[in-house]
Amino acid sequence: MASAAVFIDGQYFHKIREEEFPKTYPDISKLGSELCKTIDTEVELLRSYYYDAMPYKSTNPDVKELNLRERKRKMFEAFSYFEDFEVRTGRCIRVFDGQGNPRFLQKGIDTELSIDLTGLSATGKIEHAILVAGDGDFVPPIRAAKQHGVKIWLFHGQSCSRALIKEADRRIPITEELLLRIKR
Repeated sequence: MASAAVFIDGQYFHKIREEEFPKTYPDISKLGSELCKTIDTEVELLRSYYYDAMPYKSTNPDVKELNLRERKRKMFEAFSYFEDFEVRTGRCIRVFDGQGNPRFLQKGIDTELSIDLTGLSATGKIEHAILVAGDGDFVPPIRAAKQHGVKIWLFHGQSCSRALIKEADRRIPITEELLLRIKR
């Protein structure tokens, strides 16, 4: 039986769910298995990898910021108990645009995903890589995985890098039907 790893860009997945399917609440612990079944009933899930970052921490956090951080911490803690599920965290930084407005960026997420994807591919642990992502920065690790014979399956929302769509072997839009199959 062929094996697959699922790589979930958490921020992207939650953005897609909130913007495209706001009334659908999937159980993230079931996502990896469902995606494997979607591509082929004979594909076995090795592990799901979930990549996200804690919210930005200011010098003097207010109650809202502290509550947001605590909810995210509890979410990551709960995820760590899911079967065949690994949480990888990055960090969040604050930058300012030309008008002085703050923006928050995740750092380290792309690197963590790239390391896992290329490592599992190079060691022959997986035959299929299933990505839930939309960032064109994943094109180089996808190319590396493909050089090791790994088939790349991209599950995506309406917003997705054209370069990423082009590089994937198979492209499958995330649908409400898919999310309802794994609802809480």
